[in-house]
Amino acid sequence: MSLWQKEASSFVLIAFATMAIVLLPVFSSLDDVARFSLVVLIAATVFWIFRPFGISIGSTSCLLLALFLLCGIPEGIVFSGFTKSSVWTMIPALFFGYALKKTGLGRRLVNAILCRIGKPTYVKLIIAWLIIGVVLSLLTPSITVRVIIVMPLAMESVDLCGLPQKSRGRSLVLLSAWFMSVIPGIGWYTGSLLGPVITGIYASVPEIPSVSSSDWISACLLPSATVTVVTLLLASIIIRPEKLSENISVNPFSGLAGEAASREEKITLAVLASCFSMLATERFHGISSTVICLIGFFLLCLLGVLDEKDISSGISWDMVLFIGASMCFEAVFDYCGVTEWLTDMLYPIVSIFSGHPVALLMLLTAFLFVWRFVDIALLTPTVVIIAAIIPMIEQVCGISHLVWISVFSFAICSFFLPYQNMFLMIGEKECGDDGWLSAHRLAYAGIYCAVAILTVFCMVPFWKSLGYMP
Repeated sequence: MSLWQKEASSFVLIAFATMAIVLLPVFSSLDDVARFSLVVLIAATVFWIFRPFGISIGSTSCLLLALFLLCGIPEGIVFSGFTKSSVWTMIPALFFGYALKKTGLGRRLVNAILCRIGKPTYVKLIIAWLIIGVVLSLLTPSITVRVIIVMPLAMESVDLCGLPQKSRGRSLVLLSAWFMSVIPGIGWYTGSLLGPVITGIYASVPEIPSVSSSDWISACLLPSATVTVVTLLLASIIIRPEKLSENISVNPFSGLAGEAASREEKITLAVLASCFSMLATERFHGISSTVICLIGFFLLCLLGVLDEKDISSGISWDMVLFIGASMCFEAVFDYCGVTEWLTDMLYPIVSIFSGHPVALLMLLTAFLFVWRFVDIALLTPTVVIIAAIIPMIEQVCGISHLVWISVFSFAICSFFLPYQNMFLMIGEKECGDDGWLSAHRLAYAGIYCAVAILTVFCMVPFWKSLGYMP
């Protein structure tokens, strides 16, 4: 899409949405401020997707905050997204990823695992990337950093194994390496930025209880592990890679072993491992994840791993502005009466499923995977809207807010097309023209989608045993 087409499409969509909100009877019960807030949400989403005039997502976020203030919404509500503890978990956690990349610790860990493969087979390679993905997800929530670390090394690994370009084997290994950089971390609160984002949106809904690290693990670890393992297994069968060459050396990765770890690498590993240990045992010591991440960030600065220049340029503050601004929507909607309006409007529809909670769960899961083709802003606007009615869904159908975490996360990570998933675009950029074929990516994405939806259905007995479903 050319620049002028993006700009024209953006303003046409916003104009139609504005006319609909002003003229359609369904919106007539809302006052002017409430309708204006809906227009702002739609306009911000369109700008986040199309980025007309090259406007960054952070700039758009600042504009929507200004518009909310302009229409008289109190400052405390407009800026509530930036005062949530989840934002102050996310910011230091982002620096964990930066430290992993800056010190070279991430690359060292990947190489250390690859060096222990021995004579490679597809099974060994995929298991190695499985282990690498889990280890890196334990140390940093930044999927971007993980993809940037992993993909060049994955390219190096397929070259060392002599996998030719455009081959099924090359695509399988590279896609598996990328997949493992993204999916496993869904299983725990700090395994990806989805943790702070989703819990931050939940925190804006007074009726939704706060979500701890233990809550997240209990609801999401088994589903994410299931999706990870089954997808890897089915992809290996369906993509059917060619046989590896018999001429590969006994251990082609032996040359990846580097020099002894530096002081900064040892410090980073110690701090990040300690933070994860504390996060995993939060229910025993009671120290919140925000406190743990903030202290970990301070220690990295105190011990010389991070300096003043790193603080200003080490992470994407554009992304921080986007996430902080998006977390204010629910508070704004509640203040303007949009939440109550949504609940009243959707209550009759949800009531149809009062005796069939599994049907509602599966219907919304499938819808979100389809809707992901439209809402490419990490599904944030959609999650905001659904979160507003989750208390009503829980009251009518008995589906806990914790169940929806897996559903949201799986749909957000969909990767049929590059524009859907920013992490996929980063991965393809890192691989260049020597990466996977589009046809193989589509097959892999289809396998993931089918497995994710089926896993949600299969997890119903598990969630029932935990009291999360009736």
